[in-house]
Amino acid sequence: MHRIDDDLSEEWLDAFVAEGLADVESYLRKHADFQSFLEDRD
Repeated sequence: MHRIDDDLSEEWLDAFVAEGLADVESYLRKHADFQSFLEDRD
């Protein structure tokens, strides 16, 4: 059974933002690595 109290805890926003930020950083790191790869080929 899922408890709604867990979703409404005060830390939910911090956890949501931290997870989203980690995803964005990973996405940007992949693009930076690909850009570096392309520059090395020139």
